[in-house]
Amino acid sequence: MQNDKPTPQTARQAEPTGTGTFPRPEGSLLFLLALPVCLIVYSRFAVSAGNSLAGLCDAATFVVLVALALLIASFLRKAWLRWSAIYLMTTFFIVFFVGNAMYFRFFEDWVHYQILNEWRVGPSVAGGALRSLTVWDWLLGVGAPLLLAFSVGRRRYTIRLRPTAIAVVALLGATIAGHRTLCARSFSPDDHNVFNHFARGWIERYTVLYFEGSRIERIAAHLWDYYPSPETGYTTAADPEFPLVKVPTDPTDPEPLGAIDQKRPPNVVLVLMESVRAAESGAYGAEPSFTPELDRLAAEGLRFHNFYANGSQTVRGEMALLCSFYPNLSGGPIYTNWPSVRMSSLPAILKTRGYKTLWISSFPSRYANKEGFLSTHGIDEFHEGTPLHGTAPQLGWGPTDDAMFEYAAEILDRQQQPFFAEITTLLNHWPFDWPYPTSAETPKVSSDAEYTGYTRGIYYTDRALGKFVERMRSRPYFDNTIFIFTGDHGAWYFPPEKNLKTFQKTEAYFRSPMVFYAPALIEPLVSHAVGSQVDFAPTMLHLLGIRQRNAFVGRSLLEEGGPRRYALMAHTHRWNLRVGNRYVYDTGLEFFKEHFPIPPKGYQFDQSDHHVLLESDADLLEIDDPKQVRYGPESQRIEWIQWAEDLLLMNRYLLEWDRIYDRSGE
Repeated sequence: MQNDKPTPQTARQAEPTGTGTFPRPEGSLLFLLALPVCLIVYSRFAVSAGNSLAGLCDAATFVVLVALALLIASFLRKAWLRWSAIYLMTTFFIVFFVGNAMYFRFFEDWVHYQILNEWRVGPSVAGGALRSLTVWDWLLGVGAPLLLAFSVGRRRYTIRLRPTAIAVVALLGATIAGHRTLCARSFSPDDHNVFNHFARGWIERYTVLYFEGSRIERIAAHLWDYYPSPETGYTTAADPEFPLVKVPTDPTDPEPLGAIDQKRPPNVVLVLMESVRAAESGAYGAEPSFTPELDRLAAEGLRFHNFYANGSQTVRGEMALLCSFYPNLSGGPIYTNWPSVRMSSLPAILKTRGYKTLWISSFPSRYANKEGFLSTHGIDEFHEGTPLHGTAPQLGWGPTDDAMFEYAAEILDRQQQPFFAEITTLLNHWPFDWPYPTSAETPKVSSDAEYTGYTRGIYYTDRALGKFVERMRSRPYFDNTIFIFTGDHGAWYFPPEKNLKTFQKTEAYFRSPMVFYAPALIEPLVSHAVGSQVDFAPTMLHLLGIRQRNAFVGRSLLEEGGPRRYALMAHTHRWNLRVGNRYVYDTGLEFFKEHFPIPPKGYQFDQSDHHVLLESDADLLEIDDPKQVRYGPESQRIEWIQWAEDLLLMNRYLLEWDRIYDRSGE
């Protein structure tokens, strides 16, 4: 008699999906690796990533962990629950990896865990983000993972102690064990997996400072070896609770510079230009120039030739300018994570001198918690262009810069003097494909669409700036107003036909225009002092003849002599340093493939750290011969890498423990 009882194998093959329609075929554990491997391949393709042992370790950890998560989800017996779990997981990773690709294309860096604090900006950028997706983003980043998720959900899996399963578990253990050691020293987006970096940032935020106590004590004991010593007329407060605090040695203010009258304090108008770099400005040697208006103003004002942005985001640059403190290297901006941190600020100091303080933009002040931070750090009024939305001409992310400058002029006209006002432009913003009204007038470049769009945005903002200054000339307060024109950060867009090397791109990305313009008060001058955004507030106080207690980490660019100046620049988890004519730049794996400049005979590349020390007497924005750039001493490179990492650790410690400055002491 034939036995019709089904075997366990046939029973598994006949098991329904939960809908009673399709069987669930047996799936191999190796098949579960396909989805995470697809995401890793897409991520590396989308950002042109290289390979290293640390990068492979990161990728392997991600692949195994996601495969295990999919395996657990596949055990859910109810079809709707199983499909929901798999597709929610897949959707999350698609958004994460595709979003990271777009973030990387603009910032040349990967997303960090604290970007979740900025979720409110999502609706504002969604339109531009979708337009910027390429065909490969849709195919490899969206379509392929969805198809693989469908295939994973249709299969059932069994655990057997086979060599394959043992190997997967062993791989997971090995990657996790080696992960911290391999990835801790230096982060470069060329060779690490973004998701693991994302998770590692969260873990390190709450652990690293607890294991660095002795190192922090060592740095604190020699604090002024890291920060510039106090300027003339200041001394340290010798306060262990707030070690950066400086106090005046003379209670009287010094004489202001130029033709500034201390009895009639001038107005201060800071114009923060979105994504405008020095590399596209004729005032800094660019040919052609995309900033003819700024070039003209720079020729009539005080121009700082070697000035750098400290960060890669508007709120980071703004904070460095106003508060003279370095943006945090790891995670989200200080505005969103530490809005009430006790920190000195230029607006707060000016308020004690009778200034009204204003913030003006056509974009909402709630973005990245600007209002939350600045309202506790000296800004009285926020004017975010509400009347312009829906009434003034709209372009890109909001009202045009022309409309915003007109709006700003009307606000300034209503103020009693003296006032401090920050005006922030908007239109030269990613994805740089807006139909700018000045596109036809922009100097032509033989370049790709991305860089061409970027130059059109700069040219439009510059034209709007020129019209604003001409409008201001007719105001009665113009002759007693100091205008400052600078950029908030750069953009990772470069003319491909110039074939710039990585360190040249870094230079172009961070170098920022900085022009003080007040024809009746300040004589034209070009300064070649090396400085950055943290030096702006001390420079402004020096110019105005104000000497007041503060905890600024920068130093006036107008003071003669003093210590050798430096500029510290940071991406998320990546930093660069310029000291004099020496550059300690993080070039990533790309540098070791290029070997530019030509290395001296016997030079040993240290690929465990992607920083190289270069020297050049020529401007890095203008060099065209490899012989103009040479390698610096290896001992100096090692010393400065340790110095910079110590400084960033102390910066983080003071921020995390809220020990920068007690605002109540103002």
